Amino acid sequence: MRMLKCVILPLISSSLITGLAQLDVRQSGRMGALAILYYLATTGIAVTVSFYIKINNFEFKSVSFSLFFINKFFFWPQKLSQKLNE
Repeated sequence: MRMLKCVILPLISSSLITGLAQLDVRQSGRMGALAILYYLATTGIAVTVSFYIKINNFEFKSVSFSLFFINKFFFWPQKLSQKLNE
């Protein structure tokens, strides 16, 4: 498995570098901006979910936790305001 990773990583990075080198400045700038926007959006979602889990003190013992979490995720502003008012 390690050998496979040692082979795959240089192939992926070299193909990304050569593909980026063939783009003009405008396209590469746009691609960089989209990559930064994607990174910030996913980081924001991760922080929001982790705050929600922390505020509601969830325990990860239930099989149906994901369905429960999705159901309760839409009501997190009310829970947050209740916690802040305590």
